[in-house]
Amino acid sequence: MKKTDQLGGNIGADCTHSMGTHTGHSKHKAKASDPMVQMKFTAEEQDIMDGKKGPLLQKSIKTIIAYGQLFGADSLVDLDHAPHLAMSWGTDAVGPFLKIYKELADAALMEAIHAHLGRDAYPAPIMKKTAPALFRWTETMNYGHYVQDAELSQVPQKYLDADNLPKPLMDFLKLMAADFGPLFEANAKAYEAWLIANPNAPEGTRVTNDQSRMNRQAMGRAVYKLQGVTIKRDAWPDTVNMHQYVLEVVDAMSAKDKARWTKLMKSIGGEVFLGHRPSRPVVLQSEDAPYQIVLGPKVKK
Repeated sequence: MKKTDQLGGNIGADCTHSMGTHTGHSKHKAKASDPMVQMKFTAEEQDIMDGKKGPLLQKSIKTIIAYGQLFGADSLVDLDHAPHLAMSWGTDAVGPFLKIYKELADAALMEAIHAHLGRDAYPAPIMKKTAPALFRWTETMNYGHYVQDAELSQVPQKYLDADNLPKPLMDFLKLMAADFGPLFEANAKAYEAWLIANPNAPEGTRVTNDQSRMNRQAMGRAVYKLQGVTIKRDAWPDTVNMHQYVLEVVDAMSAKDKARWTKLMKSIGGEVFLGHRPSRPVVLQSEDAPYQIVLGPKVKK
């Protein structure tokens, strides 16, 4: 057993200098010879472990299992909401994560993962040292509108063929629709219910039940199923606001492009995103912290 700190480069170390065995057994009476706890898997989890659902999920679940076994977990559990991913800590253990994140980046997870790491003070240098090509790619993607790197000046700047997206990206889009679709629908319904409960709310009213000024405004409860598990959580108007941005892009499309968009969304099971349009817009006000989402003007019939 070792006593170390967060920056000592040892998996399981923490800033409180706690003792750890890294065997998956309780610290009490633990011996170095104790065997690692073996986890039990459902049929679906075993299929992922066996690579039947693709190498990306296989690598991801193996990482989660390895972490769980270190702390004595005997099975996986369903989450009650989407996790927030951040790596604002620094150990040598970051290296393997970055390799997996590169695979996730190929599945179009740039915004959720690499952009965050590229802006954090400690993970960014680790990524730069451990995976320099990935760091440069992340830096390039953070430019947003164009590529200005000399080494990429000869690379054609173009989007993927929307009618022939690569299979890993399609698989990810299907997963996104299956997992996020129910939450989106629950939030959309909660917003419509809030509008019905507040028919005379004037433009500029905060979309929240208690009118408090907070980062996460609760406009009701969202109840939905995620992979067979019933989730109950606060419904946020952020989802409505973000969906409006998508609708603005779709509304500006030509008839031909709208047809292609509809075809794509149906192919990934994203009909729920096609079928909803808020009956009254919301507006994001970000001039003063914290930001708030308020009612927009009434829609003329």
